[in-house]
Amino acid sequence: MPQGGPNQTELTKELHSKDTRVSVYHVSHDLIKKVDTWSYGVNKPFDWPETMGNLPTTIEPNDTIDIVVWDNNSSSLVTTLGQKSINLENISVSKNGNVFLPYVGNVHVSGMDESTARTKIQNAFQTIIPAVQVQLHQNFGDHNSVDLVEGMGKPGSYPIGLEAMTVLDALSLGGGPNTNLRNPQIRLHRGNSTYEISLNHLYNNPSQNIRLKGNDKIMIVEDQRSYAALGASSSEKITYFEKDQITALEAVSSVGGLEETRADAKGVLILRSYPEFVTNRPEYIPEFPNVVFVINLTTAEGIFSAKDFQILSGDVVLVTEATIVKWAPVLQNLQRLLSIVRNSKQTF
Repeated sequence: MPQGGPNQTELTKELHSKDTRVSVYHVSHDLIKKVDTWSYGVNKPFDWPETMGNLPTTIEPNDTIDIVVWDNNSSSLVTTLGQKSINLENISVSKNGNVFLPYVGNVHVSGMDESTARTKIQNAFQTIIPAVQVQLHQNFGDHNSVDLVEGMGKPGSYPIGLEAMTVLDALSLGGGPNTNLRNPQIRLHRGNSTYEISLNHLYNNPSQNIRLKGNDKIMIVEDQRSYAALGASSSEKITYFEKDQITALEAVSSVGGLEETRADAKGVLILRSYPEFVTNRPEYIPEFPNVVFVINLTTAEGIFSAKDFQILSGDVVLVTEATIVKWAPVLQNLQRLLSIVRNSKQTF
C-alpha cells in the first residue's frame, strides 16, 4: 500500500540486517555526552584567531609620514635664515620599510610605532644637527587599513588608526550588519588564512573581539548550515539554522511538529554521516560512519534527551509513520465495500 514515509518497524528490520553498514543508537542522556565527543569539530570549517592585546599600530610600507624638523642654529642645513623649523610632508614608506630624508638618507621605520620612529629619525638628524628636535605624524596606507567587503551598510576601506581597531569597531564603522541576514557569520580573511565566527557568539563573548591587522578583509555572510526534515512531520523541507545551535526538539518544532494522524512519536530518527577525520579518532565508538539516532518522544527521558541532542548540518530528521497508518487505506476500502454491500441488500 502507498504511504508517506517508513515506519520504525520497517527501518529497524532493515538497519539490523547483516548487509546494512549503519550503526543504530537509542538516544538517552548518557549517550548525548558520548555523541558530543564524537561530533567535536564537525560543522566548524574555520577557527578564530587568538585574542590579541591592545597594541599600538605600527608604521608599514605604503604609509606616509609628516615630519617637522626644529633647528635654532642660524647656519642650519635644513632651515633657511629666520626659520626655526621645516615641514617634510607625505614622505612615503617604501616596500623595504625605509623613508628617505635629506642629508640623512634612508631610515628604516617599518614595524615601529610613531614614538619609536620619531626617536630614530631624530637620532639620525643629530649626526648633522646636534640640537635638532623632530615631530612625526603617521598617515595610514593600504597596509594599515581594513577592507569591509560585504554584508554591511557602508562597505569600504577604513584606516586602523593609532588605537587598536577591533572587529566590533570595524563593524560599527561599516554601518553594522545587514538586518536581512540569517544568523550572520563574520568571515575574516587574513593573509592566506580564513577565520569565521557567528555575530551572536561574538556579542556574547567579548574576549573574541580581536584586534585587526592591516590588510584584513571582513565580510558578513548568512549561515549556510541546514538539515532536512522528512517523513510524518507537518512539513518536509530543507531548514536552515536560524541560530548557532539547534536541538532535535527544536528541529522537529521548526517544521510544525509531528503530524497528528501519521507520526509515530516513538520513532523520531536523526540520520547522520560522520566525516573521515571523526571516524579516525580513537574515541569514535560507532562501527560505521553512517549513524541513526532513535528518539522516543513518548517518555520524559526521550523528551529531555531531544531537548539536549544537537543537530549538525547535513543531518536528516526523519519522523516515522505509525504502523496503523499503513492499514488505514485498507480499512477505508473495507468500509466502502461494506457500505456498498449494505446498500445492495437494502435495494433488493
